[in-house]
Parts: sequence; C-alpha cells; structure tokens
Amino acid sequence: MVGAAYPTAVIFRSTVFSKINALTLCATAVIVGLTAGIPVLVTPGLRNNPWSAAGVALLIGCFLILAFLFARMEVTFDGRAVTLAFAFIKKRLPLENITALEAGKVTFWEGGGTGIHYSPGRAAWLAGPGPIVKITAGKTVYWASCQNAERLVALVEQYRASAPRG
Repeated sequence: MVGAAYPTAVIFRSTVFSKINALTLCATAVIVGLTAGIPVLVTPGLRNNPWSAAGVALLIGCFLILAFLFARMEVTFDGRAVTLAFAFIKKRLPLENITALEAGKVTFWEGGGTGIHYSPGRAAWLAGPGPIVKITAGKTVYWASCQNAERLVALVEQYRASAPRG
C-alpha cells in the first residue's frame, strides 16, 4: 500500500529556461576570454605557446558550460518530495515537511533577479519573472519558477490527502 501512495518515479516535472542566466554567463565568458586572451596575444613568450591558448579556451569553455547548466531551473515531484534544482545544486523538500503550497507569479524585482537567493524566512530559486510555486517547509518559504504551478499544487495536495497519517 505504501508503494501506491509513494511512487518513486517522477510524476511531475517543470523545466524553465532562463535566457537571462544564459546570456549573462555567455557575456561573462566573452569578457573573461578577452581579459585572459589579450595578454596571451600580445606577450611574445605566451603568443607562441599552445598551452596559453588552450588555457584561455578551457576557461571560456567552462563559463559556457556553466551558462547552459544554470540556464535551467527544474521542479520535480515524485510523490515523496518536491525537488528544486539549478544545475547540480538541489534542494529536496519531503512531503511531510511541506505545510503550505500555492501558485503565484513574481516580477523580476520581487524575486531579486534570477538564481538562488536566501534571506531570513525565504529562499528563492528563480529562472526569472513569471509563474512560481510557493512552498512553505518549516520556517522557510521557497519560491520556485514553475511553468505549471497549479498542477503541481493539485498533485501535492492530492498526495498529502491520501498519505497515511501516523
């Protein structure tokens, strides 16, 4: 019976692509590439060294990889927990710790921009302005970018209602 109430497969997934994060990190890659690349081009000892160019290319490549990793904000629900994820940074909110859930919208200024922001009593995992889900777990309210927040709220409420009380 527990297997029916708590499946392990992901039953809800919302992925939001942040153009702002992608463009910011790509611009950073270009600036870092120019900052590191110009000395390589103008310094005679470095200009002929292939390792110098490889180092600059590696640096630019790392920033471009970060740009694509941090451009995606993902919210998943597997029946046991809601998971918020930006690249390799994840926060798992178990169903039993969630006390309130609601769908909403956030502007760029309300959310404090894009990315992960912590302040007393609030944590924002945002890919930009738009639809969000507000999840209260313990003393913290999590704001997370979510394309179909109403569906997530309905699913979590359905699972909370059907969960065995202990």
